[in-house]
Amino acid sequence: MSVGNMRGKTAVFAIAAVLGGATMVLASPSGLNNTPTADTCSEQTLVLQTWETFGHDMDSQNAVGFKYGLFKNAEVGADWQTTGTPTMHPTFQAKYGVDLGADLPRLCAGVANISDDRDLDGEVFPYAVMTYDIKGFLRVHAGYEFQKDNKGAFGGLDRTFDIADMNVMLCGDVTQVNDGHDAILAPGVKIGPATKDMTGDAGAILRHLVFETWVTFPTAAGAEESYTTKLDVIINF
Repeated sequence: MSVGNMRGKTAVFAIAAVLGGATMVLASPSGLNNTPTADTCSEQTLVLQTWETFGHDMDSQNAVGFKYGLFKNAEVGADWQTTGTPTMHPTFQAKYGVDLGADLPRLCAGVANISDDRDLDGEVFPYAVMTYDIKGFLRVHAGYEFQKDNKGAFGGLDRTFDIADMNVMLCGDVTQVNDGHDAILAPGVKIGPATKDMTGDAGAILRHLVFETWVTFPTAAGAEESYTTKLDVIINF
């Protein structure tokens, strides 16, 4: 499943809420739940996104954004928070992927959380990531992020199933935060887009929609889990 490539590729955000003393990072590249992958939007594909994060003893937080396949293997995007602070202050991201061969991993380098105010938005978030498809059975992702005072490794797994003519991805990821002293774990599911086998009006609509939801579990002492729901709208030009 993907936002642009229909199988195993999604439009998700990089580290939407970094817990345990780390910085908030926005401008979400294509990825799993809280981690980027080596996936990129298909060329001339626009993905509009909105997501809500909520949990015990925390105010619900909403954000909107987009990502776009600028040219082959290149993606750019921007996000805005609509609630909380900083509201409606944009952060930007860009990434570029390289295919090494049919039986080799795909590599990607990117940078997220680009803004004109580091005091407001935190440090820029450079990263490198590898995605390897194990013969269509399981995809494995591993990477490292180089954010100032918050460097750390991340990784994840995903597998996509065709259920009732819908792509359904089961996925999970783990990210080091707080400069490697803590971590966040996030299992989730992504439903959509519809496969080409779904016909009629329902297929025409659902081929452009992805619904995502996941739970983020922080390991930091005293931190509690949070829940995120997300809607992606895919527009092909």
